[in-house]
Amino acid sequence: MQVVSLRRPQFAVGLPPLAYRRRMHAKAPSTPTPTPTATPTPVSWQPTVGRLGTLALVGLFALTWCIVATGHLGAWDATVRTWLARPLPGVTTAASAVSITASAPVAYPILAIVGSWVALRERRWTPLILTFAAAVVLGGSVYFGKLIIGRPRPRLGALPRDPEPSFPSGHTTTAVVLVGVVLILTAAAWSRRGRRVALVAYGGYVALVGMSRVVLGVHWFSDVLAGWLLGTVIVAALALVYDRRRLMPTVTAAVAAG
Repeated sequence: MQVVSLRRPQFAVGLPPLAYRRRMHAKAPSTPTPTPTATPTPVSWQPTVGRLGTLALVGLFALTWCIVATGHLGAWDATVRTWLARPLPGVTTAASAVSITASAPVAYPILAIVGSWVALRERRWTPLILTFAAAVVLGGSVYFGKLIIGRPRPRLGALPRDPEPSFPSGHTTTAVVLVGVVLILTAAAWSRRGRRVALVAYGGYVALVGMSRVVLGVHWFSDVLAGWLLGTVIVAALALVYDRRRLMPTVTAAVAAG
């Protein structure tokens, strides 16, 4: 009677089962285990911009209530007006030159040019939509603010008295919105250092425009303060909507990589 062996041939030649498994494992190609890489958390600017816009809106409402209730901002209006109205050589000319840069005939064409350039570079219409929305919101908020508050302008000044109401300052608001929209459209292409320098220059420019309106005697200091706050609210809202709706390349990655 013939006995059939069920053992594997390798075992028949004297290779034990444990050695066989080791041999087969050695022949099997080893697959490298991928090392998990930590994904850097992007630094988002949205919470900061949102808080800044909220604080500016609260401050604007408080300032408007103060002007409507009392007609002035304590002693600040008279004090700043007296301090800045000193007749120094060339001050009026310099103030006029700075003020012109934030006038509507200058600011609106700049917005259109920058929006068109970014739209052509990125091959989409959304930069033009942003600039158009900025112009509409800017013009409408300043116009209706002046119409509702109806505050008269100062009586003394280097320029003839404008019959248009003074609150808020349209030039100051325009300066904040003009440079703010330009930074929104171009921020993704800037380095971290470049963005910091641009923000410092931004603050210096809007401060000069606001003070020039007081030096020329066409606005109270509280008008200028309202223009700063209103412009900040507009720029913050445009920045948040423009990024959240995916209308521009997100600045978050640029800030994290900066």
